[in-house]
Amino acid sequence: MKKKIVAIVAVIALVAVLGICLVACNSDTVGDKLEKKGYTVSKLNEDSTGLAKTIYSFIKSNSDFKEGVVAAKDADSVIVLWFETKDAATSVANNKLFTATSTVKQVEKVVYIGTEQGVKDAQ
Repeated sequence: MKKKIVAIVAVIALVAVLGICLVACNSDTVGDKLEKKGYTVSKLNEDSTGLAKTIYSFIKSNSDFKEGVVAAKDADSVIVLWFETKDAATSVANNKLFTATSTVKQVEKVVYIGTEQGVKDAQ
């Protein structure tokens, strides 16, 4: 009986965590989270300017690119990119251009690139 209860609680917890991640993991919520931590945030899209425009110009050629944000605060910065497929995210996460100069972390279809603190703050 105890094992069944533990199993049911574990399944409910897993579903709750997945639900939160699937709903909360997008450019709006990550951008809001970073703004609350004092970052200046820009979305990556056709209307981007400055550094965000440069990054968007580079990444938009990837047909699996879905959305992204770039954020900076003092010496910390982070770029968060969402992709349609895990393979596309892995390809970007393994790009030597990023891995040689930044902290890079991939979580499924999302890639975080930036300073160590910037990546932590975005997650």
